[in-house]
Formats: sequence, structure tokens, C-alpha cells
Amino acid sequence: MKQYNQDLRLIEEYGVLLSSKKLEYIQMHYFDDLSLSEIADQCGVTRAAVQDAIKQGIKELYQFEDKLHYLDKQDRRIKFIKENVKDSDIIKGYMNIEVGDK
Repeated sequence: MKQYNQDLRLIEEYGVLLSSKKLEYIQMHYFDDLSLSEIADQCGVTRAAVQDAIKQGIKELYQFEDKLHYLDKQDRRIKFIKENVKDSDIIKGYMNIEVGDK
């Protein structure tokens, strides 16, 4: 399940960098919950072609993350905020910004 969730995050962040066909197949499989055979039938290609495109597309998404580290940085920021920022600190921060902007 963890792998699947990571795949979804990568699709959301980096999907636009894939070829249109790879992105289409991946979206149909992950978001529309279609099987490889259903995608192949709808797109007029073989099941193997769909499987290869999805496998290669997911591999490319992980390569993007390995180079850019966007999700890793995002995870570290969220962890830091959860560990160090209290609700009152956030409210005070917003109040200071609003006062300073007036």
C-alpha cells in the first residue's frame, strides 16, 4: 500500500512530465481503476503495450524524484511543522503579517 500511495504522489507531482500516452494509461489505471486489458481495449493497443508504458512511466516518475527531491523536501517540511509549530504560533505569525501589511 505504501508503494501505491507513493506512486500516486509522484503521478500528481510529476505526471505532466511524462509523454501523453504514458500519462493517459497511468491515469486510467490508477485513477479510473481500469485493468490493463480494459485500457488496451479502449485504446486499441495490446495489454503488453499498456503494461510496458505504465511500468516505464512509473520508473520515470521515480527518476524525477531522485533528481529533484521535491516530495522528500515536502515531507521534511511537514514533519518539521508538525514537530515544532503550535496552532498559536501560526495564528501569531498571521497576525504579524497582517499588521505589517497595513
